Amino acid sequence: MTVTNPENISIISDFCQYMQQKGSSENHQVNNLKVVMDFAKFLGPISFYEVKKRDQITSFLNKKIKTSD
Repeated sequence: MTVTNPENISIISDFCQYMQQKGSSENHQVNNLKVVMDFAKFLGPISFYEVKKRDQITSFLNKKIKTSD
């Protein structure tokens, strides 16, 4: 599954360029982009700009919690 929302794709691209311009390490860039892209995939057609409620973020983060197994 890829990021389908064109607005989010643009935001992610801008974020990537920003991190490169600021001299972030490649590892840091990759880790941040993984999370941002996963969040965009989770949102589906919803734009980052449309995220207004805490629940929209916490439900994504709760899915990332690993079990103790």
